[in-house]
Amino acid sequence: EMTDVANLAHSIPQFDLSQFDDPETKHKVASDIFAAFQTYGFIYLFNHGLQEELRERAFRESREFFSQPMPTKLELGWENPKANRGYSAMGREHLDLTKPTDVKESFEIGNENSTEFRNRWPPTEKFPTFKSTYLELWSVMCKINEKVMGSIAIALGQKEDYFNSLIDEHHNTIRLLHYPPLVTAPDLKPGQQRAGAHSDYGSITLLLNDSQGGLEVLHPDGKSWISAPPLPGGIIVNVADLLQQWSNDKLKSTIHRVVLPEKGDDTTSRQPRYSIAFFCNPNPEAIIKCLPECGEPKYPPIRAIDHLVGKLSATY
Repeated sequence: EMTDVANLAHSIPQFDLSQFDDPETKHKVASDIFAAFQTYGFIYLFNHGLQEELRERAFRESREFFSQPMPTKLELGWENPKANRGYSAMGREHLDLTKPTDVKESFEIGNENSTEFRNRWPPTEKFPTFKSTYLELWSVMCKINEKVMGSIAIALGQKEDYFNSLIDEHHNTIRLLHYPPLVTAPDLKPGQQRAGAHSDYGSITLLLNDSQGGLEVLHPDGKSWISAPPLPGGIIVNVADLLQQWSNDKLKSTIHRVVLPEKGDDTTSRQPRYSIAFFCNPNPEAIIKCLPECGEPKYPPIRAIDHLVGKLSATY
């Protein structure tokens, strides 16, 4: 039986990232973040450098895009896991393969400087500030990724820039998500969630939520779910699979899901939910092998890109 999630809401640790910029507190906050990633795999960050104005603009552009008629969105359709760019309609993704498909639509943006793949930007006549908003968000999120990875490096007794040469190609993805209000969602199948229980694929994920909530994280006991409510100004950061492997299972890539509001709860069920995820990945050619500080390796070395494409092919 799942325990009451509400009373666990505040157990996900919260950190002030500006303490990482201060030499006095840098080492302590780095080892505390590391410890939180070991226990929960999830943290909240504040004073992280993402301005509220940009955050709000990013959500506004996302709502505007998803409100377009379906043909407009499908013109920018997602094509394949290697490119991993563009629009995916509802029911396309299947995160928890034991349950029905997920009730959400999404739009993916990759590195704008990629020579291999083009981003699928909506037409500027209709969306004059869409591209500039997300490119601005991109560069802020890359900096936050670098700091979080820097804190892990310091906690492992390495120099802060230890991971930089393995993440400096910014092989990351911005993912805009829209979970429609329940009244408009097709009749739900039993067990269907807004996003099925899953872990993320890359190194870390930075998540921006609107005020709707619904994110739940598997408790360290593996038996119950912890609610991860949106906290004003906070960014949720979680460890993903490749970092768990990199750290030889020291850091935890925690299973999480987005639950639907209770049927009777009319106010939330009529509200759409929006979130913006920033998936951070190592450079595609980086060889991910267990870090020497993390004990006898349990995993063979793997090229980052082979890990990612394998994962994405399974869920679409």
